Amino acid sequence: MGSNVARRRLTPTERAIVLLVAELGGEPCSKARMAERLGRNEKTVDRLLSGLRRDGVISAEPAFAPSGGQLANSYRVADVDALAECVHRATG
Repeated sequence: MGSNVARRRLTPTERAIVLLVAELGGEPCSKARMAERLGRNEKTVDRLLSGLRRDGVISAEPAFAPSGGQLANSYRVADVDALAECVHRATG
């Protein structure tokens, strides 16, 4: 699935999210934990994650406890070009 990244540039916070997701390597991570690690508001991270998922930049896999309750999602970078852009911009 191609992404819609070519239509728009990622914001600095979106790039930070993509880099964090890549760093986590599929490890489950709550939106609250992401927000804390990035120094951003949880609502902001939630909104940006939704957009990144919609645009095919990242994918999310829900996890559930044996009782059926939802745990933190596992996120992965789905768009290698977006990751390359983020790394390029982060390294200058």
